[in-house]
Amino acid sequence: MSRQALRFSLRHFVTINSFVLAAKKDLLQAHGMTSPCWLHPLCYNNFTSQADNPAMTALQRIANDNKSNPNLVNHKLYNLFFIEDFIRLAHENVKPANWRQLPFSMRTTLVGDIVKDFWEEQFQFQPRGIKSGLEEGIESLGLSVPLHRDRVVLEAMRLVLEAIYEPIFLGVSHGSRPSRSCHSALRSIRKGVQDHEWALVSDIRKEYKIDHHVLVKLLEQKIGDKRFLRLVWKALKVGHGERTDQGWTFKSIWWGTRGQNTLSLLWTNVFFHALDLWVQEKKAMFDQGKSRALNPQWLSFVTRLRYLERRGDASQLKQLRKQIAQVPKRLWNDSGFRRVFYVRYVDDILLTFTASKEDVLRFQEDVKGFLSENLKLDVSGGKLRLSHLRKNPVLFLDTKICLLSGPKCSSGKRNQSLSGLTRLHAPMEKIIKELAHLGMVSEGGVRPYPVTFLSRYSHNQIVNYYNWIMRGCCNYYSFVDNFDSLTKYLRIAIRSSCVRTLTMKLKRQRSARTYKDFGAELAARYRVPLKDGQVVSEKLSEEELTILRNRVSVAKKLKVKWEDLKREERGLLQRFCIPRLIHEPNGDTNLEFRGDYLLFCSKKGRTEEAVKALRSLELLPPVYNPWDFKRSFVPPPRPRLSAESSTWN
Repeated sequence: MSRQALRFSLRHFVTINSFVLAAKKDLLQAHGMTSPCWLHPLCYNNFTSQADNPAMTALQRIANDNKSNPNLVNHKLYNLFFIEDFIRLAHENVKPANWRQLPFSMRTTLVGDIVKDFWEEQFQFQPRGIKSGLEEGIESLGLSVPLHRDRVVLEAMRLVLEAIYEPIFLGVSHGSRPSRSCHSALRSIRKGVQDHEWALVSDIRKEYKIDHHVLVKLLEQKIGDKRFLRLVWKALKVGHGERTDQGWTFKSIWWGTRGQNTLSLLWTNVFFHALDLWVQEKKAMFDQGKSRALNPQWLSFVTRLRYLERRGDASQLKQLRKQIAQVPKRLWNDSGFRRVFYVRYVDDILLTFTASKEDVLRFQEDVKGFLSENLKLDVSGGKLRLSHLRKNPVLFLDTKICLLSGPKCSSGKRNQSLSGLTRLHAPMEKIIKELAHLGMVSEGGVRPYPVTFLSRYSHNQIVNYYNWIMRGCCNYYSFVDNFDSLTKYLRIAIRSSCVRTLTMKLKRQRSARTYKDFGAELAARYRVPLKDGQVVSEKLSEEELTILRNRVSVAKKLKVKWEDLKREERGLLQRFCIPRLIHEPNGDTNLEFRGDYLLFCSKKGRTEEAVKALRSLELLPPVYNPWDFKRSFVPPPRPRLSAESSTWN
């Protein structure tokens, strides 16, 4: 080839490539997108905030379109992965806290490499057994698989699917959704389940796997982008869509691991959304009547009562009111009234009924048939359990659901005026078993034990560990009807285990001496000398210095509001929060301050103001409120304990 021909071919090649790039850029701008970041290497470090991200506008537009038209089939979803800000948004959601410790080259090229692979349609999920250089760098920081690159793409897929399906999900669906947690599901049970005798609970979490073909077929009803569906298949084949079981533990309710918004949980919601729609149609046909029929015996008693009230016969009125209390107002076996209540938390299903047993059994068979035929799930072997709430309470989201039977009267019969109310209880047997697993109590929960691995930590860290258990359990079960008995047992078990752990750490023979030195709250005491009015910080460790700074900051904030505080509040603050000066007999001056105290371990105050002051500092449990559900579970800061212990991990 001559030099002139070679020059012409190179010029022709450059012209064609520039034309293709210009055409792709025009295509992106036509969809309201910016050019891919791999075309501009200098823009890797220009990370924008979520408020200024054009990807948020695109996701909001998708959500609005699906909300206005639930049957809309979405196209061109794959083009979202060409937006650099969209990938950065997903990266910001999943990046670890110690992300900045990775090499600069890895951090700056991650987003650009992902967008480039999507632009060329060459992105592949890494199998879990293969590690890249980025994965090895992440594992050196204590992070785990899947690869961080894959996690970013999975989070981007979750954002797209959430924008499509969140507007069309029904209100009965909870879990892995914004502002819908375990507490929102349990709140709906307390409001919706009244006088329901039968309950149908699913027990398929540990024994089922989602059929990938059924899932993709359900996704095709809302997604018409073949490239996005191929990306879904790539993730499923590698194994990123598997649903991992998150059983009940103190760690799971504390960190909220059962409510994490992951792609596998969103796929589970999409999978069972078909069941939600089916139950909604079935409920419309099943429900019958406006209310239960009145009991004829109760009506006759009420008519007699009104007659005696007009006559003023007090002796017969008292006896008649007792008889009315023992007779139900409504007929329990009213064949003209039927109701079904349905709620789902990811793959945990609960159905309650007000109907005859025959109607409930037919409904159970219909549910089994739908799950086996339409969703290809094996529901044999008692995976859909039927229970009578008056005799056998059911466990849903680790909360006992039972039906209240009225209290017994002097005649031996039950008061039917309170019968039929739904009660939510904390499973005390399960809590005791978990405490025994942590080594705090014996198997039966009667004898407290010290936690041996805590002996190598400081006094303040030990108290924080027990507060972590107490606060996490009481926050999750803040709504149960046996909240008082729950806090009473936890207060005794945790305080007894904590004092034994501190006694073992301090190498003392009896726990009474530990109580004498630190009080019932077991707060550590620290003393630091003062020299020329300044704290000798060399005498304090880093942890003690942090506690002192917190106490001093609290004292400065209270200095202005001190006059507005009650006497009991002042005494408690001076005892636990505000440092005090101690003058020694030899003339030295020390500053004494206390560490963190054990929650809910003080005795009840004598006056109402004292009780309020103790509750404000969490020295007493909060007032029982059956409607005190948390809208979303956000735990307080984690205790600073090392991850070396197997119990903690």
